[in-house]
Amino acid sequence: AFPPQKNTHWHDAVCGTTFEDIAWAALVRPHRPEPFFRQALLVLDTWQKLSDHPCAGFLEPFFRPGPACGPLAAETLGYYLATEDKGLCALAADAVSQAAAANRLDAAALARGIRPFLMSRALPTGRWTRGLAAIAAAGHSALARATILELLDFPPSDPPRDMGGMLELLYELQIESGAPLDDADALECLRRISGGGKIAKFSKKLVALAA
Repeated sequence: AFPPQKNTHWHDAVCGTTFEDIAWAALVRPHRPEPFFRQALLVLDTWQKLSDHPCAGFLEPFFRPGPACGPLAAETLGYYLATEDKGLCALAADAVSQAAAANRLDAAALARGIRPFLMSRALPTGRWTRGLAAIAAAGHSALARATILELLDFPPSDPPRDMGGMLELLYELQIESGAPLDDADALECLRRISGGGKIAKFSKKLVALAA
């Protein structure tokens, strides 16, 4: 639990500072819950590792029936997938799977939620690779694969660091699907990647899977 303190991101946390308080706030949220998810984005420290993370309470709404995920809800999922806390990351992956299974979230919305944080280069790309791999392992390979394809819109001369790991996961998921790679925009991005290393290796492998 985090007691409210001045000069911290938990100061004036209207949803509370414990899992119990936040989970209760999720139950009484209005029909349009975007302000609740705004709080979820403001208070999370993505570099923090805890045995019992109170921010897990912000993921509670995704495990219950509800409306389609709005922009801040999708950003909450995207941001929480990249937390250093592996337990919270795994819970976020489960929340994505639940929301997708309930037709509340699709790959385009999830990618929009991930993109601003991924493209900021402020967090390791490998964290999203880990989260997307967990989503695929939970039976949502198509969602994970489509999300990565949606994210392939960066300048090929300036990709996010360690993007090669995500392309390796995409290659594995594409092979698993047995379908040709036919996303024109993603292929254009992959074809323009130059240099060496894992990102170049798997961009070439993926281009070879084109229809």
